[in-house]
Amino acid sequence: MAANNAWKERARDSSSGSCNPEHRGAAYSAQSGIVPFHDPCPAPVTRAPTIFVADGDDDFRTALRGAFAAHGYEMTEASGGAEALDQLASAADGQDAWPDVLILDARMPGFSGLGILSLLSEMPDRPPTILVTGLADRSLEKVAAKLGARRVLRKPFDFDALLAAILDAVGEPRRPAST
Repeated sequence: MAANNAWKERARDSSSGSCNPEHRGAAYSAQSGIVPFHDPCPAPVTRAPTIFVADGDDDFRTALRGAFAAHGYEMTEASGGAEALDQLASAADGQDAWPDVLILDARMPGFSGLGILSLLSEMPDRPPTILVTGLADRSLEKVAAKLGARRVLRKPFDFDALLAAILDAVGEPRRPAST
């Protein structure tokens, strides 16, 4: 009788969506004993956070791509402001995935990172943005903060400082569950 109650409890947990770790992976049936069943507590299937980098420096983007991959992030990129705007417009229209965080160079070909940040400032659900710059300019930092940048980092900067800003913006990367 107790075995039947355990079966009912497992079924109730599974149907309600609640997760009881004691009931993972197997169930009891009065006819056949322990039988495998669909796990009511599956590991979440997640994707690596996507970071969008818009910077005119090819070497900078290449270095970031490798470093982000080593830390569990995916990276998309643009080599200039116009290309960045095209890609972000495509994401806003639902044609591409919206990135989890933006890294924009303050000055790049076509359109500045500040210009992009200004356009995005009207969007309520825009991704957190980190502005990078080679200029030591306090007024730039103030304008960027006013437009909603989470952080302004001056080049050259230590990758750990950028990683800390990303973690502050989106949290730890979640690696896809292994099968």
